[in-house]
Amino acid sequence: MLSQEVREKLAKEFTKTFDLMTNESDRGSAIVGAAILEDALAVALGKYLIPAPTSQDSLLEGPSASFSMKIDLAYRVGMIRSSVRELLHQVRKVRNEFAHSPSDLSFESQSMSDRVKNLCHLSEDFLDNFVGELQNHQMDIESETSGTNLLRIAGPRTAFDTVISIHRAGLEYLYGEVEPIEPLA
Repeated sequence: MLSQEVREKLAKEFTKTFDLMTNESDRGSAIVGAAILEDALAVALGKYLIPAPTSQDSLLEGPSASFSMKIDLAYRVGMIRSSVRELLHQVRKVRNEFAHSPSDLSFESQSMSDRVKNLCHLSEDFLDNFVGELQNHQMDIESETSGTNLLRIAGPRTAFDTVISIHRAGLEYLYGEVEPIEPLA
């Protein structure tokens, strides 16, 4: 169980991210949401890994430091569970689909709605910690909810923004929990 202080910090981070996301178009939400999670993951990895020998960390910055690589690295060093790895890869795919689609893509389309349904399912473990915060955002969420209920109640766009906000807050929590590895002597 999380302490009240941690729950308040997570709620604050959730609200900040959720409010930012709701001001975007669908395309903007997909692109900004993925960027938010990618940056948060890079910060968590940076706290864990031995500092780079130069000022630029080519592992976490620059052209070779893709979102996909950061996701897989975080998973392989044990920072995230396989379900979070899968969720982050799905968010990356949503971003790519919006970013590379010349048409006016929407979260209401069947393909995006199906992707969001999958994201909600992958987020079910995290929903319990955020029920109160979701209720504060005028979502009629019951105290015991599921990802399927979130999608049905909120719709695909708001469900996507919620999933991004929950996982951004979760990565913020991870920052405080990560113990850096020690270099070999």
